[in-house]
Amino acid sequence: DGGVGMPDLLIFLSSFGTVCDMFEDNAYPVPTAFTITPDSINLSNGELALSVHLECTDISGVDLVEVRFHTPEGSNSNPYIGAITYGEGQTSFSCDLNIEFNPLWPSGIYTLSYVSLTDMAGNSHFYNADELSALGFETEVLVIND
Repeated sequence: DGGVGMPDLLIFLSSFGTVCDMFEDNAYPVPTAFTITPDSINLSNGELALSVHLECTDISGVDLVEVRFHTPEGSNSNPYIGAITYGEGQTSFSCDLNIEFNPLWPSGIYTLSYVSLTDMAGNSHFYNADELSALGFETEVLVIND
């Protein structure tokens, strides 16, 4: 008769549900590039900022990116050393964040505390320095202040 019978309709609806489930996002965003430029700054010469370039992907789109460093003493009690930006749902996201330093902060190696990535589905992950190093990314910057 050329029409769709009940068994055909049920198979179609079942298949449609499976297709929709393929797009369910249970994974957090994954960094594909991470660079710190320059690899050293001299606060006493007036160099007070560095740039962090980050690229990441996620099927539901990137919502929030946060990058944070800690001081040579290992304490995050100093004023916030980091930056936040919003991905606005881009599935392939790229950003450049400026990290400002106080001219009174001490010399030493400033190490990445974490990169936090959150997607539009609410999945998030705090990538620590070890995880980013394992991915082949630099996680330290030398700060000179003499």
